[in-house]
Amino acid sequence: MLIYTVGHSTRTQEALMELLKQYGVRAVIDIRAIPYSRHNPQFNREEMQRAYATSGIRYQHVESLGGKRPPKEVMERARSCSERSRGFAEYMRTATFQEGIQQVMGMANTEQIALMCAEADPTHCHRFWVADALVERGVQVRHIINENESRIHPANLFTAWE
Repeated sequence: MLIYTVGHSTRTQEALMELLKQYGVRAVIDIRAIPYSRHNPQFNREEMQRAYATSGIRYQHVESLGGKRPPKEVMERARSCSERSRGFAEYMRTATFQEGIQQVMGMANTEQIALMCAEADPTHCHRFWVADALVERGVQVRHIINENESRIHPANLFTAWE
C-alpha cells in the first residue's frame, strides 16, 4: 500500500489538482485540524469541496489526524521538542488518532490517496509524524514535493515514543 502526502503551500487550486493527477491520486484527504487558511483561502474547506466536486479527485477532511494539539503532560522523550510537537506526539497515543490512521489506511485499500496539509516541506509539518505512524504499520509513504520529485518517508523515531 502506498500513501502520498502533499502540502498545498501557496499553489493555486488548479496547480495542486494537476500535481495530484500526475501522481495518480484519486482522493485528497485534508488532515489539517482547522481546514481553513487566511493566506491561501483557495484551500478553505468549502472552496476545496467546490473545486474538487468536478475534478475527478475526491476531497475529504479527516479531523482526527489534524495537528495543533497542545501538550497535556511532559513526555520524557519529547522534552527537546517544541511545545506543538510535544502536543502532537501525545495525541498520537490516543484512540482517536489511531482510528484516524485506520480510516486512511482503509481508504488507501480502495483508491490512491494523498494526505494534505499546508506546509510545502513535509519535515516542517505534522504530516511527517502521521507518515511515521503509517510506516510503522507497513505502509509505504511518499511525500510529493513537486511535479518532478517525491521522497520516500524514512522510518523515524517519533512513533517509538511511549
